[in-house]
Amino acid sequence: MYFKPRIFVSSTLDMPDLRTKIDLLFKSVGAEPLVYEIVMTPSYQKEVYLDYMKIADFAIFILDHKYGKITEKGISGTHEEFNLANSLNIPFHIYINKVDKIKDNEHRKFIEENIFKKNYSFHYYSSQKQLINKIKETIFIISNEIYLSNLEKIELDYFYIIRKSFIHDYNKSLEFIKIIDAIHNRYNNNELIKFDIISQLFWLFNVSYEEKELFVDRNFRNLYDDLYNTSKNFLKIHSSYTVTDRKYTSNKLKLFDIDYEFIKLEPFYDDPKWEDIEKQLNNLLDELFNYFDIFKNAVFVMKQEFDLKEYI
Repeated sequence: MYFKPRIFVSSTLDMPDLRTKIDLLFKSVGAEPLVYEIVMTPSYQKEVYLDYMKIADFAIFILDHKYGKITEKGISGTHEEFNLANSLNIPFHIYINKVDKIKDNEHRKFIEENIFKKNYSFHYYSSQKQLINKIKETIFIISNEIYLSNLEKIELDYFYIIRKSFIHDYNKSLEFIKIIDAIHNRYNNNELIKFDIISQLFWLFNVSYEEKELFVDRNFRNLYDDLYNTSKNFLKIHSSYTVTDRKYTSNKLKLFDIDYEFIKLEPFYDDPKWEDIEKQLNNLLDELFNYFDIFKNAVFVMKQEFDLKEYI
């Protein structure tokens, strides 16, 4: 069952065509529009629209030149709905008709004091067509604001979040440790320089790290920092002084039911700097595996400490 956002549409009731178009627009994208004449009685029946506003995930306020019918509170229905949305912390968008001159003093006062002076953002529109297009253009923004608003309302247990983030990062670390361990135990540095498997794997891990997808917890990210920086130096030099073997020789290495295919490389043996470059690459690999051992040991220590905490 998918989430169907409820969108409250507020405007004066003398726009039946426009309100119907908005109703159809939101229905077409899977939302449930709450429009008076379609799902409820007129706004002056307070108990009805109060209930509907309370269940709304988002509100649309359309303001033209009219203030609207006065409720028992002495303000218009739209004004009362606006106050209600604010009190309930319901996210909303405001659309103001730019063409119509506001002659109604109460309406002008409402817009100036409640929107302009409070620095609420709003959209101008000059025709129904332009208004519909503007709403269409903001559908994604509306859905994002609904998502963020609902997320803020969820009260998750603090220790539950800690457990989930640690388990996620620990499992990611284990996957990384097992793969690098298997390669390190099987190949020496000279062999690794002549193949692209280290470059392939660290490139993948580093992209995830840069996109903040590898680890959630800052402690894990800090542990990976030295590996990230050293591997980047290795990748830069390694790619600059090696090319794919002319025969395009490839080998396969099975790691935990995954077949990794890696390409044999041909170093620039003729380059007068190659001997120094090879030493530099060997040193970087030693440094990389040294940081890897530090990372691995630290992860296991963190796991032991984590298991001892009361909230596990």
